[in-house]
Amino acid sequence: MTQKLYLEDLAVGQIYRAGPRAVEAEEMLRFAREYDPQYFHTDPEAAKSSMFGGLIASGWLTAALTMRLLVGGQARIAGGLINVKDGHVTRLRRVDLNECGHPVPDAIDLLLAAAVLPVVATGHAAVAVHGES
Repeated sequence: MTQKLYLEDLAVGQIYRAGPRAVEAEEMLRFAREYDPQYFHTDPEAAKSSMFGGLIASGWLTAALTMRLLVGGQARIAGGLINVKDGHVTRLRRVDLNECGHPVPDAIDLLLAAAVLPVVATGHAAVAVHGES
């Protein structure tokens, strides 16, 4: 098992990687039908006429898979990873997770690269997440 990391173990610019994690059409459809039933997530034929040109994964599924990759990857942060707005959590020594993404088509492998950003005066670190395919 990978050692748990604490704030003092993180250095600006460190990169943590995880994956690959296959994303298959059936998983995308099942998730979208339950939680994000927009046609470009749920209807492969109709999705061809969308701005994406085909079926794509819900951003919520992608976020969930990203979190799974983070938690199971190299960046095993002691105390966990959370995404909060400053001031909404009073405890110090937390790590913020900042995500951004792009459309994920089916039959693709997700890879994760997470870089440590500067520690701010409040005593927590920010981790920037970059998904690769």
